[in-house]
Amino acid sequence: MIEPGKLIHLEAGQKRRKLALTFGALERDIDGIPEKGNEYNYKTISRPDYIKRLVEIIVKDADMPPLARDQLIQLIQTEPFDTQAEKRTCNLARNTLLAMIGTFPAEWDLIIAPHPNTPDKNGVVKERDFFKDVYVYAEDIRSPFNLGSIFRSAEAMGAQKVLI
Repeated sequence: MIEPGKLIHLEAGQKRRKLALTFGALERDIDGIPEKGNEYNYKTISRPDYIKRLVEIIVKDADMPPLARDQLIQLIQTEPFDTQAEKRTCNLARNTLLAMIGTFPAEWDLIIAPHPNTPDKNGVVKERDFFKDVYVYAEDIRSPFNLGSIFRSAEAMGAQKVLI
């Protein structure tokens, strides 16, 4: 995460890219699943105030769509500015910035909910939760490219097995 004061030295495109990544990292932190090394850890400013400060910076961007600008300003004025407001603000800011730089969210931008199982010393969860006896049967697949989508969907819904 970047200190808000350092953003003034970045070019507009670089600033947008850095902030899009920062808002994504903040979303994960809010969900309790920060990426290693991207935990929110500033001692001098609270996370809600940090988010508000970043939004104050991006709404000054001349290329910011007016509707998104108005929504972001309204969001940071939400009282109380709780974790739900923080997350909505970060999500709108991130997606607006991604649209401005011509990038679209991809499957790897999906934020997965925290896993209740305790990971091993390497951070790997040895067993995942699933619904017992819920199977996905992949039959008559017309394109091998569909398999990835089938596996991701089965994982997301908690299927115990995928049978091909």
